[in-house]
Amino acid sequence: MLLSLSLCCLFSPALRAAEPEFPAEKAKWRYLRSENFELYCSAGEQAAEITLRDLETLRALFLELLKVKQQRPIPVSVYVFGRENHYRSYLPEDIRRAAVTGIHLAHPDRTTIMLTMAGNYGDTRQTVRHEFIHHLFRVVDDTPPLWYNEGVAELLSTIAEEKGKLVLGRPPVGRLIHLQAEGHLPVEQLFAESRAARIFRSDDHAGRFYSQAWLLTHFCYFGVTDVPREQAVQFLAAASAPEIDAHPQRLAAVAQQYLGMDLKTLDRRLQSYASSGKYGSHHIAIPKVQDPRDYVRRDVPRDEMRVRLAELMARLRKDSAAELVLMNAVERDPANSRVQEVLGTLSLMRHDETGMMSRWKRALAGGSVNPAVAHEYLQQRTRTLFLSFDPHYRMPVALAEELRDLVRRSIQAAPEQCRMYEALAWIEASTAQPDIGNLNLVQTRFATLKEQPRTLVALAAARHRLGMDQQALKLLDSLATFETDAWSTDAAEQLRAKIERRPSNEELRNPREKGASRTGAIIRLSEIAAPDGE
Repeated sequence: MLLSLSLCCLFSPALRAAEPEFPAEKAKWRYLRSENFELYCSAGEQAAEITLRDLETLRALFLELLKVKQQRPIPVSVYVFGRENHYRSYLPEDIRRAAVTGIHLAHPDRTTIMLTMAGNYGDTRQTVRHEFIHHLFRVVDDTPPLWYNEGVAELLSTIAEEKGKLVLGRPPVGRLIHLQAEGHLPVEQLFAESRAARIFRSDDHAGRFYSQAWLLTHFCYFGVTDVPREQAVQFLAAASAPEIDAHPQRLAAVAQQYLGMDLKTLDRRLQSYASSGKYGSHHIAIPKVQDPRDYVRRDVPRDEMRVRLAELMARLRKDSAAELVLMNAVERDPANSRVQEVLGTLSLMRHDETGMMSRWKRALAGGSVNPAVAHEYLQQRTRTLFLSFDPHYRMPVALAEELRDLVRRSIQAAPEQCRMYEALAWIEASTAQPDIGNLNLVQTRFATLKEQPRTLVALAAARHRLGMDQQALKLLDSLATFETDAWSTDAAEQLRAKIERRPSNEELRNPREKGASRTGAIIRLSEIAAPDGE
């Protein structure tokens, strides 16, 4: 009864009339859109142009410097306030009085950046750049260890344009102060993930951790003189690999291999570098980005801006009155996919995954062009489906078409994303009639995939569905050339046993009564899954 009453009240005309007015709602807002960002600005068009070009340049530099490509499509919305009091009205209570001039918020459907032009805009830009680097690691589908993530973010936060060049490597003054005031953090301590995370959470030592992460990264890119820079950069790549993150004791061998020094020597060199006052930098060509004259520009009507500000307030402050505005907006226009996306994310923030999926399904049905929503919705839909492998599972036609459509949307927006091709392989492996064109598409991308052994099993399963058992067995034979995990090995054995019409090793170890249902999360989802022949 309470829930029903709440919903009735929520949509009553009297309550809609009492919707709040948001700070800066009456200001003059301009909308600008570049190739990779949208921006709402009440601080003048010049400020909007500067911010967009800065972010586009940083994005291009990151992809070029690290030689990576976007894997996950996540839209970015930027809000630039001309007045600081308006900006601070949207900050969460716990940081409203802090000296925070820019904020970055990562949600599955969208990344939001909010900043103010008031105060020291140089510091604001540096803060926004730092946080934006974390977003870029997300979109390239990389999860580096904490020290490397923060070190690169600090390194790239101070880029500057001078005389037609981009200056890369200038030290952040605040980090130098921390290094001098707080002393040196040993490299072994920096690399031990559990200890680093504990330090990072400590207010007393967070600055020390940031500073040391920047120092090591900067030293390898710009400071080492007796080691070829290529080897120093290779050290960073090797040291940030998952196996070193999981086994920090192996760091000593990596330092010796690439830098030619033990960890004590590396510590001494870093201390000397920190106190030298001489920090290298590079002048490089400015990456080519979209000309600001080609940005889309328009005035933002007040009704539209009101909904955007309600979205901002709801995301940052979890404000119920702002969520009310969004729900009223979608009641007036159920096909408003952007608002459905936001409401889905707000459900997720309340740990309501059912509500999230319901909202996102409506957004996609309403024609959402947000590829992140298609990506996340598909991941949620397939996570349980493919949690375990069952060679007998047959996906219903309607479900297969829905998932194929989501994959197509996501790939069209970001063609390089590995996970969508891997998901497509499993969709085709699970249908009664796999699509040859989709299988060929996966195979053209196979060399770039991260989960190659698992995808190979999926491709073999699809060939089996098509009656190409000899091709399927050849694909399974080729698994011997890969370093496979236990899941892939077991799945391959189950599929091979089905093709060869014999009991699998698992069935021999754990015999079951004839007719007993197969194990695994897939079969338990009876409303969407059916085994072969049923």
